[in-house]
Amino acid sequence: MKKYSFVILTYNSEKTIKDCIQSVIDKTTGIEREIIVVDNDSKDGTVDFLKKEFAGLITLIENKKNTGFSGGMNVGLKKATGDYLIMLNPDAHIEKIDFDTIEKQFKKEGIGVIAPKIVWPDGTLQPSFGFYPTRLRLLLHFSKLQRVLPNGFLVYNNKWNKHFYKTLSDVDWASGCSLVIPKTVLEKIDYFDENFFLYVEDVDLCKRIKDEGYSIIVDPSIVISHILQASVKEDLGKNLDFQKESFEYFFKKHYNKNIKGLMTAIYALIKRKLPKK
Repeated sequence: MKKYSFVILTYNSEKTIKDCIQSVIDKTTGIEREIIVVDNDSKDGTVDFLKKEFAGLITLIENKKNTGFSGGMNVGLKKATGDYLIMLNPDAHIEKIDFDTIEKQFKKEGIGVIAPKIVWPDGTLQPSFGFYPTRLRLLLHFSKLQRVLPNGFLVYNNKWNKHFYKTLSDVDWASGCSLVIPKTVLEKIDYFDENFFLYVEDVDLCKRIKDEGYSIIVDPSIVISHILQASVKEDLGKNLDFQKESFEYFFKKHYNKNIKGLMTAIYALIKRKLPKK
């Protein structure tokens, strides 16, 4: 059996990281694995907690500044020594995983990424994969109409899309909340593009992997539960700015299109609906 590297990026994750790491420990008996935690300059007690609770069980890397999701995750991915690298958000929990199944899938020609089915803590499905963004898909995405349509930027569990959650499915991209990728594939595409600070970096990563001829597969037999942690919720306005910049960069990079006008209009409408501080 191959060696697995679990790579977790933390930022003010003290409240959720224990359950995340413990789920990795509980679900990986009998396999060769390592757990790498990269902390992105947390301001709470995350680092002290990790040193106390998991001393000798994890490799902890402390970034001296917050380098964003791409920058922080790249540190851990490059440090990893496993054949297969499993990215995991600090507010995620492994519910079900079969390493024999993972290895059988990767033996099939052309598979570059395996993504799990992601659920909310209550077991309901969480949209976590989809198709490349276009101007129309973004408009539908932010208007919420894509919730009832097929093959959107995010694929919702509606009557058009139920098969995605029942069988192996080939998609354009899957959420960086949890991805399984061979180390050789990541080396080939040179990891995450660190020009994405937060958001859309997973879409870009998957597109570059697909451009190399690989497929992105969602395997519903692997199940991860995921909550949205406070570090994301605490400043919605700032996070919306990151998202806007990332979409603009993605369109310029891959399509050579300027969508600043469209994104400015969309995000102005969204911000008007945010609660005032």
